[in-house]
Amino acid sequence: MESERFTGIFTRLQARLHHAASRMLGSDDEAADALQDAFCALWGRRGEIVDERAAEGLAVVSVRNRCLDTLRRRRAHGTVALADGMEWAADTDDSDARELYHRVDSLIKTVLSERDRRILLLRDYSGWEMADIAAELGLTEANVRVVLSRARRAVAKAYKSASHD
Repeated sequence: MESERFTGIFTRLQARLHHAASRMLGSDDEAADALQDAFCALWGRRGEIVDERAAEGLAVVSVRNRCLDTLRRRRAHGTVALADGMEWAADTDDSDARELYHRVDSLIKTVLSERDRRILLLRDYSGWEMADIAAELGLTEANVRVVLSRARRAVAKAYKSASHD
């Protein structure tokens, strides 16, 4: 794909990609870094890209992967962003908070399907908008809301059940 065409496609997608990355990361600066890294990586491969649809798909996936890498680095450094935007250290001295976090995290991993878990984490942990999740997963916003509601209920039910054992 020629340089001008590729740049035009990425520029057209920039606002949407930045918004999604910012919601995922909770930081405009990190979102801008993810976009820049994705653009640079794809620039080197622009000769392999055959059409506009492929360029758009690669841009979305590349930015998302950069965001996931950033989130993994954060997690490796011992902090996890919670839904309310607070950060708790995974190695906190508060053993009750640490135990609660690990119990809920374990329930999310065991009770939910991969799709349901992804929707829950994107919304509640990463703060994505319903429309962004729907677009990412190829679902309707209504479907995302239903899945999210059921996932939350399933985790709450499993937590209550495990607490009574």
